[in-house]
Amino acid sequence: MLTKEICEGLKAERDSLLRKRREIVQDLDTRIKAIEALLSPSDGFGPRQQRLLLNDEATEGPLTGKGLREAMKIVLLSYPAGLKAADLTTKLEQLGYQSTGNLPVKARVWAEIGRLKKERRIQKRGRRVVWSGKETARDQAAALRQGDVPENGHLPS
Repeated sequence: MLTKEICEGLKAERDSLLRKRREIVQDLDTRIKAIEALLSPSDGFGPRQQRLLLNDEATEGPLTGKGLREAMKIVLLSYPAGLKAADLTTKLEQLGYQSTGNLPVKARVWAEIGRLKKERRIQKRGRRVVWSGKETARDQAAALRQGDVPENGHLPS
């Protein structure tokens, strides 16, 4: 027979474990949605691309807490045909990128596109921008081991 104190301790431990499990499942669901959104079929040539549907308000996501350049790189690598600046801005916001400061994300993206173009990290193809930096399979595997979203949006095979 267990004492009252032991029963209360076990119940508290069980509640704590259940709460942790719910948090982990929510985190995993968010990451799975982000990866599925990045892997969604997109030929990149149609007049309209499928919009990423994660959350109505993207307060958390795979790009939360990342810098603009890194976030742009992650999104652009998942679209080999490139994205228009407005589409890139929309996808960044949907995946959880949040700008700090007074400038809207759209203005920051345009300014960063200009800087990256000067550094030859991106190329403009018409109205679309394409990431031209070279990512190796080793970089992708390291990102996957760290639990980050793979930078090109595809799992290494």
